[in-house]
Amino acid sequence: PADEGDNLDLITLGQGVRIASACRHKLLVDLGRADGFIQAQLDQQARDRRARRHLAIFPVDTHAHDRSYAALPLGMPISRVIAYVVLGLSVATLLAVLAWGVAAIWPERAYDARTPEAMLDSAAAMVRDKRADRLPELLEIDPDVPRADRDRVEDLYARLSRVFGAAQALADTFAAELPGEVERLAAEAEGGGTNSILSAVASGRGGPFGGGPGDDAGSRQLAALLADPYALIDDGRDRLSVEPLDSESAALLWDERPVLPPFGLVLRKGDDNRWRFASPSRLPGLSSAWPRTEPEYRVWASLLTTVEQLLVDLEADLAAGRVSSAEQLGRRAIERGIVPLGLVFVALERSRREDGP
Repeated sequence: PADEGDNLDLITLGQGVRIASACRHKLLVDLGRADGFIQAQLDQQARDRRARRHLAIFPVDTHAHDRSYAALPLGMPISRVIAYVVLGLSVATLLAVLAWGVAAIWPERAYDARTPEAMLDSAAAMVRDKRADRLPELLEIDPDVPRADRDRVEDLYARLSRVFGAAQALADTFAAELPGEVERLAAEAEGGGTNSILSAVASGRGGPFGGGPGDDAGSRQLAALLADPYALIDDGRDRLSVEPLDSESAALLWDERPVLPPFGLVLRKGDDNRWRFASPSRLPGLSSAWPRTEPEYRVWASLLTTVEQLLVDLEADLAAGRVSSAEQLGRRAIERGIVPLGLVFVALERSRREDGP
């Protein structure tokens, strides 16, 4: 080759692939025919010993035809390698120190739960702080649960945390994408719409949703809850109160009446002196369905994951502009949720039959 002094050795690697190996930290890789290239000497940059570690593409006369070659560095001084390693470690250490410092200066907020009223205030504060995912912190783990099942309950609470977070994200996206619908739902709430739903749920007068996917009234009520899932805790905080039962338990009241009568919803004091909502396994209507075996825990985990995905999908529909009204959001929730949730409940019932009473 016309290398003007650079000794190039052509090496055959099989199947006609050739690499021209040069001295002085250069590797010339044969890139094949390069029509249009003029037979020429090596590019000045490639010959320049001060720039020999830079990538350069240039034509070389191989005595047969013009071909394109790429000049690549074959090595780097060990001192430079060490310098790069030291620099990388220094940057990583600095970032770790900064992260620790930020966490120390701005630790995650601690919510008070030393009294029943403080616990309710903290629940409302979590919602206002956009940290609904922390609400499961205010749920008791049944002290009677077997030790072997405690990890499974904690896993369910972690999944419930993601459900609560997804529900809040959906509500935020609804407010951002459909502000007019938010105003309309707020006006209906002032007229008794949403408040009547909350009152029905709190007072145990039965489910507020009627009809099927085509029922606009039921769809609108469901959408009202999806648009503001924590109104019972936040907007309804002034209607919630507690009635002490003993030194370690208290009944939750809505408008001075027990929530979910006739059994009521109870707050309990834990060994750490923090108050929490009684375990879901103690809730009326839910205790009989609460998992007792490993297969049932798996079904419940699938149930919560299904609900989370449903909320995520609904939020995506809102963000993409595929939902234009509260009623449409409610219908979409029913249509998308009825089949997968139904299958989960069928699996739960089958698991119960197989396990026996």
